[in-house]
Amino acid sequence: MSFPSAVADKALVACGRCCCLCHKFCGGKIELNHIIQEADDGPQTLDNCIPVCFDCHADVGHYNKSHPRGKKYTAAELRGHRDAWYAKVAASGGPTASDAHLQLDRKLFSKLSEILPIAGSMAFIRELNVEIPFCFKELHDLPTFWRFCEGPDAEFMDADLDAIRAALARAAFNFHGLLGQNTFPLKSDGDLLNELPPEWHHEQPKRYHQVVDELYRSRRELLDSFDALVRAGRRKLGVDYSPRRKNLPLP
Repeated sequence: MSFPSAVADKALVACGRCCCLCHKFCGGKIELNHIIQEADDGPQTLDNCIPVCFDCHADVGHYNKSHPRGKKYTAAELRGHRDAWYAKVAASGGPTASDAHLQLDRKLFSKLSEILPIAGSMAFIRELNVEIPFCFKELHDLPTFWRFCEGPDAEFMDADLDAIRAALARAAFNFHGLLGQNTFPLKSDGDLLNELPPEWHHEQPKRYHQVVDELYRSRRELLDSFDALVRAGRRKLGVDYSPRRKNLPLP
């Protein structure tokens, strides 16, 4: 049974239609999960509700007690994540909560444009063909970016912006990791180049095409998240995402 509309409305407003676990903006692709399941007499109340994305909903609800792997979410942990995110959304107060918050977000936006510039790794990734050898060193901006985003000073005051930043950090980590796991250095005296194992194409064609498809899906997620941050910064902060000069409010 779904939550009453009054409960659902309050939960969706409180979370800003973002997942309370991964902070990804979901829009209509969001679930209202029972922290204590209905089968265990969980009530249809706001306190027993946590908005989550489809992926996190699967993690929360499909833990196999007979074959445990990893660590199950507890009810207390879910409430803690939810309440912390609700508080962040409430504190953001929208795109112009206060002039002080706006200035902090502009400063962080400028910092991010220096760490992950348009003309750096992201430009290389837009043109990357994963089926031919490529220079793995050209991706150096990605780990610098996601490691910076792990710190508390890398959070935007604006909840929408922070959800996009978090999604971009995850996408950067995932894409870099997939390339690292599935491509290997060429034996050459020149630049260090990586490639998918050429023998996969002939000996394991199914595996080869699955990996290629996964890499391109991951790249698309990374580029979409990056473009969303650039656009959101212009719209919410009035700031250009420029690696060549100091970011200033647009006229």
